[in-house]
Amino acid sequence: MTPDSPVAAADRSGLLASVAERLYRVGTDTQRFTARYARARGLLLSEVHALVELAVAELRGAVATPRDLGQALMLTSGAVTALVDRLEVHGLVFREQDRADRRRVRLRCAADGRMVVDDLAHRFEARTHRLVAWMPADELAVVDRFLRAVDPLTGGPEPHTALPSPRAASSH
Repeated sequence: MTPDSPVAAADRSGLLASVAERLYRVGTDTQRFTARYARARGLLLSEVHALVELAVAELRGAVATPRDLGQALMLTSGAVTALVDRLEVHGLVFREQDRADRRRVRLRCAADGRMVVDDLAHRFEARTHRLVAWMPADELAVVDRFLRAVDPLTGGPEPHTALPSPRAASSH
């Protein structure tokens, strides 16, 4: 069967629909996983997303501003202020003035916030390992190649799409 044959086109169409549906379900399931994780720690999903954003920015050598966080999480400036206030009260983030521009505020994960992100990353990686443990390495390489190829289409690997690797997280 060649890619141009009618049967291949029908099969491809069905496969594309199946991939789209499954990607959507994986995304939804990932949100549920993260929401359960957040709830178990007395946090909101948006708070965990904010911690991940800040941790990823730091891993990349950058520091996020409230504006950056709002853009990444699609929140208004008022919502970001309330979110950061809550995280600060919990001791998970802190604000600092930008040394170059004292009008700018920079956001950083506190040690406890970093521990939340590291724990989430470890749990998510362990869960992923359990889900794909049955796959031969060559098939897993195809999945990895596919996910890397779609990263730019989903806005990745920007901070709002990436969970820090537990290996990267433990090196900081």
